[in-house]
Amino acid sequence: MGQERWVIATVVLALTFVLPAALCGGVMFVPATSAIGLAAVCLSAALGMTIVVLVNWWEFTNRWLRGAWIVAFGAVMAQRLRQASVLRTISEDRPVAVAAAVFSGIGIWLLVDILAARRHPGDALELRSPLRVGRFLITDGGDGARSFLVNYHYGFGRHRSSGANASMRYAMDIVEIGFFGGESHGFLPRSNDAYRIWNRPLLAPCDGRVVHVVNDVLDNAAFGSHRPYGVGNHVVIRKDDDVYVVLGHMRQGSVTVGAGDMVRAGSPIGRVGNSGWTERPHLHMQAMRSAEGDWWHGEPLPIRFGGRFLVRNQVLRA
Repeated sequence: MGQERWVIATVVLALTFVLPAALCGGVMFVPATSAIGLAAVCLSAALGMTIVVLVNWWEFTNRWLRGAWIVAFGAVMAQRLRQASVLRTISEDRPVAVAAAVFSGIGIWLLVDILAARRHPGDALELRSPLRVGRFLITDGGDGARSFLVNYHYGFGRHRSSGANASMRYAMDIVEIGFFGGESHGFLPRSNDAYRIWNRPLLAPCDGRVVHVVNDVLDNAAFGSHRPYGVGNHVVIRKDDDVYVVLGHMRQGSVTVGAGDMVRAGSPIGRVGNSGWTERPHLHMQAMRSAEGDWWHGEPLPIRFGGRFLVRNQVLRA
């Protein structure tokens, strides 16, 4: 991801505070007077809250806010249902019911794809976590062909124009989070040092041969203006004859392996940085199968850690 700071700040504040509050307010104050109208309002708001809980960028604020909004929404809905002791016929609030039904339809359509993106067809590649001793959050991950809201890599315009988006169908971005679920000290800080994952040691996720290394790309300042397209400093490991694993956005000069080196799972290969098309420090990781060795245009492979196919807002404990 490589968005401007003000864009991320706007989206985060809207999805973390404004939209959940609006959904709670809608349940409490929308003038539905029939059983069908009230049910439609509650359903549309519940679908909206579920989507926000699943796909919001909670790592920028506090993952515990998810639970707070769920409790608040449940309390508001219970209060509204208690107040609805007299429910009239649908004819008295047909416009409200129709609008809520339309929003429900959109919500169901989005949620079906979000839930489908949490699974993958076929077999997955089992790897060891490249990060150790900590709590790490998947900020983008899952089947991007099913839902852009879960994993932006597949549908992102720059990836499409480069022709690499198909190989990124199951690509994932990973950050480190603290006890309260935030990835940094402060809200969208501009210093790389403020991000917990910055300079974290990276370990080989599998046995294999290193086939490609980039180690000389300057690290960006967090939310800086210089963000060259690509994964910046990275290591490509050939696991089997035609399976390749990429670890990207590494810190400049931190890579400790070279092309042709054999690595064992768990051996050090470098450190997490902020190089390439990225606005703040994180790890980009993906796996592909390519008989021709063109991994950027290879067949995308889902990745599992400890048998788990991790998707957006799920935690990897290592």
